[in-house]
Amino acid sequence: MAVMVLIVLMEVMVMVLVEVMVIVVVVMAVMEVMVMTVMVLVEVMVEVMVMAVVEVMAMTVMVLVVEVMVVIRVMVLVLMVAMMALVILMVGVVVVALEEDEEEEEEEEEEEEGEEEPK
Repeated sequence: MAVMVLIVLMEVMVMVLVEVMVIVVVVMAVMEVMVMTVMVLVEVMVEVMVMAVVEVMAMTVMVLVVEVMVVIRVMVLVLMVAMMALVILMVGVVVVALEEDEEEEEEEEEEEEGEEEPK
């Protein structure tokens, strides 16, 4: 009789152990699913953050390119204004030189006329 009770107790303990093992397996499966979900979420977040960083870098590069283009345009405009100023200066110098030449010619003519009159 005692052997039968021990056998029944051992069967009950084995059944309880099996139940506990099933519960542990189910809990481990749920935890595995949760861990996989968290890993997928982390991976998606990392990809989104990497894409955001790449997008920010691309935007920064584009802004830098646009700024360089604006600087080049401004430099070209400054060069054009400088060239126009140089042309105006050169025209002014030529006009002044021509006027001085005309004045010198008039003075020479007046001197020649002045020399001819006393004769």
